[in-house]
Amino acid sequence: MSLSVQKEPKGARSKVAPIFVSFQSFLKKPRILEAVPPLSPFNFMLLLGAALVAVVPYGLVLELAGAGQFDHVIEEMLRDHKVLVMVAVIILAPLLEETAFRYHLSLKRGAFVWGLVLSLMLAAEIWWLAAILALYFISLFVMVSLKKDVPLHLVVYVSAILFGLVHMDNFREFDWVSNFYWVPFLVGIQFALGLLLGFIRLHYGMWKAIYFHAAYNAVLVIPAVVFGLD
Repeated sequence: MSLSVQKEPKGARSKVAPIFVSFQSFLKKPRILEAVPPLSPFNFMLLLGAALVAVVPYGLVLELAGAGQFDHVIEEMLRDHKVLVMVAVIILAPLLEETAFRYHLSLKRGAFVWGLVLSLMLAAEIWWLAAILALYFISLFVMVSLKKDVPLHLVVYVSAILFGLVHMDNFREFDWVSNFYWVPFLVGIQFALGLLLGFIRLHYGMWKAIYFHAAYNAVLVIPAVVFGLD
């Protein structure tokens, strides 16, 4: 008795866009590319769309769960200083935050210095986080100076965690002791975004990560400005 094997049609093996496959591989084993390829507008929009598809329902679930009890500084400023907030969120934040939390993923000593200075500025209101950031960047600087192996996988994930935690400064007078269990949920999106931006930074270059960060912020902030925020 013979068995006939039906051939799988071309393209049926993977219906996932290659850019998402690359991102999945990056999450398992990050690496620094010697030659940085261009990020096509199509792939840029695919990643941006995926990020927004994730953040909108996540934000709604958080709101329903009671996250609205925490006063968000950006929301308050949008009511009275719309133009200032747009400039800060769309231009300044991507430049400062990407330099602070993604530039050093190249594992170069000069990048650690920039990361240390800028991250301390961003975390100035949270003293213990500033101390962790200082220890983190100084440790990386020493390891690279001594030519020790630096685990890129660990650096990518730790930088994403720190990127998320620094956004807790957006919540006015947050009680860390009473509400500690809220922290992973409040920074969950920033952590995931940090990983995605780390992927873009290492695979497509620093400026592409800055552009992506700016576009992501713009899509979230501009509608709030145009349609108003009560």
